[in-house]
Amino acid sequence: MKKIFFSAIFAAAIPCIAAPKLSTGGARNGASFASATAANGGVAQGARFVLLGKDLGPAESASNEAYPLATELGGVSVKVTIGDTTLDAWVLSASGTKIVAMLPSTAPVGKGKVSLTYNSESTQGDIEVVSRAVGIFTGGTRGAGQAIALSVDSGAPLLVAASAKPGQQIRLRATGLGSVEGDEASAPTTKTFDTSDLEVRIADKIATIRAAQRTETAGIDEIVVEVPSGVDGCFAPVVVKNGSKYSNFVTIPVAANGGFCSSNLVSAGSLEGAAANGEVRSGTIGLSRFGINVQGAEIVTDSASGSFQKYKLEDYGGSGASSQSDFALGSCMVLNFDFVPDEGPEVPFAPPVDLAAGRLTVTGPKGEKSLGDIKGSFSVELGTGFNIALPPGVPSLPSTLFLEPGSYTVEGTGGADVGPFSVQVQMNLIEWTNPSVAAAVVRSQPLNLTWTGGGASDYVMALGTSFTRANSGTFVCIAKASDLKITVLPHILQNLPASVSEGSILGLFSISEPKSFKASGLDIGSLTFSRFFAREANFR
Repeated sequence: MKKIFFSAIFAAAIPCIAAPKLSTGGARNGASFASATAANGGVAQGARFVLLGKDLGPAESASNEAYPLATELGGVSVKVTIGDTTLDAWVLSASGTKIVAMLPSTAPVGKGKVSLTYNSESTQGDIEVVSRAVGIFTGGTRGAGQAIALSVDSGAPLLVAASAKPGQQIRLRATGLGSVEGDEASAPTTKTFDTSDLEVRIADKIATIRAAQRTETAGIDEIVVEVPSGVDGCFAPVVVKNGSKYSNFVTIPVAANGGFCSSNLVSAGSLEGAAANGEVRSGTIGLSRFGINVQGAEIVTDSASGSFQKYKLEDYGGSGASSQSDFALGSCMVLNFDFVPDEGPEVPFAPPVDLAAGRLTVTGPKGEKSLGDIKGSFSVELGTGFNIALPPGVPSLPSTLFLEPGSYTVEGTGGADVGPFSVQVQMNLIEWTNPSVAAAVVRSQPLNLTWTGGGASDYVMALGTSFTRANSGTFVCIAKASDLKITVLPHILQNLPASVSEGSILGLFSISEPKSFKASGLDIGSLTFSRFFAREANFR
């Protein structure tokens, strides 16, 4: 009896240690975060990979990338089994929600299992080892946002205040170019890789590859490319193709003369003016009508959204464009998402500071509506409507739609951080002329979307989203309204999964010419009006 009593006391004194739990997605590319089952997934021999989950390692993050590389860090070890072969991976950093490891170049190609052990408790997930699977490192989270890219000449990082220019050579930080020879654990093992099956596109223009090599940092590669002529904008999309596999889509800032870049919503002068204080104070407002047609029934929602926030200059743009309409004109971007229920938050930058802008109102053909007292990010529904065929005698459904085509004024009374302002925007309609293409989108073939209308300085953005039960992919392509056509190429469409569940859509945004406004306390002020109509889509 006494023995049982003291055993119970001893057990109660020991803190309960939860068993580690890997999230779905298994071993992910160390730069793109593409899952083991994603179209651009796979861990290359000699590359970095990431494991996400819960209770994977120590609560306080530990890291060690010094040689010789270690197979255990903070109580965490990782093994990879392919067929009859089991290898230790080198653990480079460990926390409760994320493990970064490096796969030995000697790992055999194929599908298998990755096993993580923390404090004698283990968990398993899927892994697919391939010979090459490129991912580009970014400053944002989960492989999205601005690429970690350096000038070849100066070695300085590319930033919105220090953009690349056409013809300049830059170095993209990546992982997954392939295996290397020698003892990887003991010392840096550099290598120059064959580039014959590599293709780099910047703003949908093919860039000249100058070199591809392993650096002296464990599992880190670099691709040296020349920025093509004709590229311009703070958010020029970049993607690397190796064989039939694509990297994550990222962005770089490009300007004709280097220095400060500009975008569809932000001028180079505005950024340069903000540089004196080392911060960017931004106010963006978007009026939007979103309509979707599903099996002949159309549902429409009007809303106003945006943000008033302050960023450090070096962080501005690092997590990507603040609006999908801000990517470089004439380019396409792909955004991939999957659901990771046990992933902890990861904030690589200092979070933006919310700015108090006071009471905002919007006035148009149907009167005035208040958006409330605004501080930081906001989203306000302005009305809804339905276009549904009803049986004879059945009254139509009520509509509260507010954003009819026309001219609108947004006014701010001013708040603690932002002064008063008034700005007008005009909506010019476009008409999508071939919406029937949504019924069957063949991802291996070019997709042409056509329209009529729009103002001389307006934009049109094509958007398509394809859902599966585990993840989704979205593409956006942006052009001038006067182009009257967007062609979405297969290298964009093939980064979307085939549709296997309801919810996939295809549509066109008409985006008014952005209108700038000035207010004390702001470096950048921008108002747009967009109208989006989509149809249920089937991506094959």
